[in-house]
Amino acid sequence: MRKPTVRSVMTTDVITTTPRTPFTHAAGLMVRHGVSALPVVDGSGTLVGVLSEADLLAKEVHRGEPTSVLDSWLRRHSRHRARARTVGGAMTPRPATVDADSDVSAAAELLSRSGHRRLFVVDERGRLIGVLARRDLLRPFLRTDAELVTELEREVIRRTLWADMSGVRVFARDGVVTLSGRVDGRCAAELAIELVKAVPGVVDVQDELEFDRDEWREGVR
Repeated sequence: MRKPTVRSVMTTDVITTTPRTPFTHAAGLMVRHGVSALPVVDGSGTLVGVLSEADLLAKEVHRGEPTSVLDSWLRRHSRHRARARTVGGAMTPRPATVDADSDVSAAAELLSRSGHRRLFVVDERGRLIGVLARRDLLRPFLRTDAELVTELEREVIRRTLWADMSGVRVFARDGVVTLSGRVDGRCAAELAIELVKAVPGVVDVQDELEFDRDEWREGVR
């Protein structure tokens, strides 16, 4: 069974900016397009940073704030970035990236573990080719139940399982999949359940499968 990749769910129509773009122009782009961050690319399309809402708000945070010799390095650095006139001075360098051919599950784990709201997708040369946001990972759940059943029948029941699964019926309602019918052995039934659970867009699986042989009780694995 083919695992979905980042390429299959990422957004490719990406609004970008450059290090030399004036601060106000970048802010306007974010407001007009309703995005919370802009990837920053150089003339070759290579990703060099990201400009987020937090980077823009730093100007307001430090506006009129007096400078003190007791300020920490981080505070001085933040204040310096807040004085930036262009994107290059305000952006955050070295944003989190991911390969387009990475498994969606691995990318989702990275997003969850890191706390990032998005990952930028780059090619082998570091050029930006897309963005994977948390909302992109929800796309598989937008499929209809009929579309989900079709994929499960094609990718799991017919192509993946070696056993005779002609007696298996697949039903889905609101993403909850029910497998019913009869198979030869318990191992085939359990494998079918686990494979269906692994398909993106499946909310849960209801096991109503019956089997003729219980290999575990017979000592056959």
